[in-house]
Amino acid sequence: MNHPSLLTYKENKWVKAFLFFSLWGSAVLFQQHHIILLIIGFLWIVLNHLQSQRDNWSTYLTHSVAVLIPISLMWTLYHTALQAWWLADDPALLQNVVEHGIFSHFYQSDVWRSLSYANLTPWVALSLGIDWQLFGLEPLGFYWHHLLSFSIVLIIAYLVLNLFFSPLICSLTLSLFVASVPSANIAQFLMVRHYLEGLGLSLLAIWGYVKAVQTQRHGWAYLGSLFYLLATTAKEIYVPLVVVLPCLPVGNWRQRWKMLIPFVAVAGSYVLWRIYMLKPSQMLTGYGDLSPKLNWDSALPSRVPEVLGWQHSWQLLIMLLAAFVYLFIIFKYLKNIQWIQLCAVLLWLAVTLLPIVPVLSILDSRYLFLPYFVFCIGVAFSLQLLMDKQWHYVALGLGLSVLAVGVKSVESGVIRQVDLLKQYRIEGNLILTDKNANGLLVNPIGADWYYQSLQWLREHVLKLPKGARLLQRP
Repeated sequence: MNHPSLLTYKENKWVKAFLFFSLWGSAVLFQQHHIILLIIGFLWIVLNHLQSQRDNWSTYLTHSVAVLIPISLMWTLYHTALQAWWLADDPALLQNVVEHGIFSHFYQSDVWRSLSYANLTPWVALSLGIDWQLFGLEPLGFYWHHLLSFSIVLIIAYLVLNLFFSPLICSLTLSLFVASVPSANIAQFLMVRHYLEGLGLSLLAIWGYVKAVQTQRHGWAYLGSLFYLLATTAKEIYVPLVVVLPCLPVGNWRQRWKMLIPFVAVAGSYVLWRIYMLKPSQMLTGYGDLSPKLNWDSALPSRVPEVLGWQHSWQLLIMLLAAFVYLFIIFKYLKNIQWIQLCAVLLWLAVTLLPIVPVLSILDSRYLFLPYFVFCIGVAFSLQLLMDKQWHYVALGLGLSVLAVGVKSVESGVIRQVDLLKQYRIEGNLILTDKNANGLLVNPIGADWYYQSLQWLREHVLKLPKGARLLQRP
């Protein structure tokens, strides 16, 4: 079937109406970033045309444009992170690295539990420890590493998603993921870099597993299991990946189970390592024992939309429409759906949501980082089916609408974040470098341990006398 040209699309009255209302709506609804939305929408239309071409140059251009869209969107939305200072738990993490080194966090139980008794994420000590060796107490280098890591993770994610989806859908999916409150949280806080890099390691594990099944070479499986091992040291949420792998739509059941063996061995070793590092009493607790009980009937339905920044009725309507389209596709095209692919998405979503159930009452957007990524893959599943049915502009319109929901959510958060960054820098410098030993910090915005660790770094790293004091909270 011949694909219509780009000029044919431009002459379609519905496309003209779509572009007109997109321009009007973006100007009214968005304080900024409306131009980037229009550019992305145009580039997706171009991609829809390019990916139908079969020559080498068009293929190269298609993949280049497809992966650069989410990366450019990420830098557009979050480049202000480069202006940030030490935030939240950053000083405490640096203090621990300076006191105990990097690698002791992986094998000395008492060293790790001095930092956290509830979670086992020594990768964060490795990642920030490398930055410490390179940049010292200069945060700019840390944040460059942070955003470059985000860019690399997006490239890896594109390569993995492209195993199952078209370049346009991969680009659209990753753009939705980037323009979300969980991604905004991860992009702006160094202390949660292990969520980000753990995702990249998990995706490399998936890549190795898929290659192993496709080629029937155990070397790929061992390489994939190595990345899986590293991902488990980044964050516990990546451990259930071993359950999802055999549901990926590659090979047959026998081939998938055969190549899963090294991953199962890693998962078993992780359980023993976790017991040793956290002690049996803390094996499964996490922060659940610190969380107040949640009123499931009244609080839960509003909690997740609130955390994701869906504060406007139009945002909720678009997300409900997206859910309706997804369910319609599932029931309309039951016979055409690759059920193993659908089961993989649903299973992965389930295993990523289960760990956050105990902390729903203290739900932070970073806890939804991986679930939202899997949610975006579910969106990709439905949009790919729409594209396969030649409903190109239904898919593009729905994708751009969901992207608008995310950008609006992020926009408000990033604007508020600028003031927060300034306040942290002012207060932190007062403790870390100010020469006025008689200074007094009243009503600080950070937790007590933030200022205590800055004071420790001042005395033990900068070799300065005690500085300003923190007025103790009642």
